[in-house]
Amino acid sequence: MADQKITLERLASDEHFQQWVLNPTPALEKYWEAWLRDRPEHESTLLNAKQLILSLQLERDASPQGLQQEVWNQVKIVVEGESGSKTRHLYEKTFRFWVAASLLILLTASALFFIYYLGDTASYHTAYGETKNILLPDGSKITLNANSTLRFASDWEENNLREVWLEGEAFFEVKQISLSNDSVSSMRLPFVVHSQTMDVEVLGTTFNVKDRSTYSEVVLNTGKVSVTPKQEQKTAPIAMEPGDFLAYYADEREWKMQQVNPEILTSWRNQELIFDEMPLADIALLLEETYGYTISFETEDMGAYVFTGNIKSDEIELLIPMLARSFDLEMEQQNRHIVLSKK
Repeated sequence: MADQKITLERLASDEHFQQWVLNPTPALEKYWEAWLRDRPEHESTLLNAKQLILSLQLERDASPQGLQQEVWNQVKIVVEGESGSKTRHLYEKTFRFWVAASLLILLTASALFFIYYLGDTASYHTAYGETKNILLPDGSKITLNANSTLRFASDWEENNLREVWLEGEAFFEVKQISLSNDSVSSMRLPFVVHSQTMDVEVLGTTFNVKDRSTYSEVVLNTGKVSVTPKQEQKTAPIAMEPGDFLAYYADEREWKMQQVNPEILTSWRNQELIFDEMPLADIALLLEETYGYTISFETEDMGAYVFTGNIKSDEIELLIPMLARSFDLEMEQQNRHIVLSKK
């Protein structure tokens, strides 16, 4: 959205903005805080748009069964108006209907999501440093990395729906299921991984999805996948081939693709971590998200040091001393907080 086109109407009807107001996440908070810092002159517009959306928001205690009807009631109030005044300008009435209709779509989708999570679901969670192997009803296999959560409907097999919701990181081995009795047919039942920033759709392949608070990544080992970003409304699905690495970082608000060795980036599923010229700052982030450590550097430039090596994941406590020796650093540790400084 170009700055000169930022208006109350456009902002309030923007799906990404609506998601931030109605269902904020750390990534959305960071995005809109940065947006406002870059455009302080639009603060009043942002606040007014936020207030408009909140004025249409449903009561928090509305039951899932009555959610859709409540949304329609909100739309009716907005369009008809409680005053019934005939002097209301047609433009204002049309705009508010547009916003309400947009909110209807968003909130109806949220209702389905809400019902899904309150319904009969299978849920798996891993602690720091723990991985878990999961066999899905269709025979697909998932390795869930540490500090991650996976959910799917318990009646998935009966409904013939292959959808999972992921928070964190997982490696997928998806089984192909034909939609036809004809063995020659190429029609396969899709498998969809939902995360906060993207939907990953596959037919039968092996791939890794990582979805953390400030960034998301997809690594394709075999087969083909299609990734649909959620952060940019007009971004077309991104097709990936084996060896492709697709990443999204919230602070940059941009999707980037490059070729990698997928076996290195998915080595964790084999209880091994392989580092190929990885900056210490990235290693520190991995240790924080996956093992619960916090790493601090005496100087910012230390985070740019690159490290090559490997270690067993069940010996992760040996990694920091290994890094300290490699770069001739001092290490101070208190529980799971570690400070690295130059000698």
